[in-house]
Amino acid sequence: MVARKAEQIMRGPVTNVVIKATQGIRNNMEFRIAKYTWDGLQAGKSLEDICCELDIKRKEKVEERTGMLFGGMFGKEITIKFTKIAGGARRVIPSQKRSGDLTLISIVR
Repeated sequence: MVARKAEQIMRGPVTNVVIKATQGIRNNMEFRIAKYTWDGLQAGKSLEDICCELDIKRKEKVEERTGMLFGGMFGKEITIKFTKIAGGARRVIPSQKRSGDLTLISIVR
């Protein structure tokens, strides 16, 4: 994702190599999400419920990995829990005009 964002800002040979090197990982992720969604729909779940489950899993993974990152940096066990995630202020900078990004406000405990 970082390489794709970098491509929007400044294209170059390094960005292209990183994108090509990580394309398989991205394809695998998209396949897993599609399979999870398909299996859920076949089991009678609503698309809204499936999306909610995927969002919760993503949030939990970000909390876990961010805790691991900071724990490694500070040499301590750190647990992070997001208590609120909401759209933040709209900033007017060129890269956000192109990609339509929102700044997120995260309240971390």
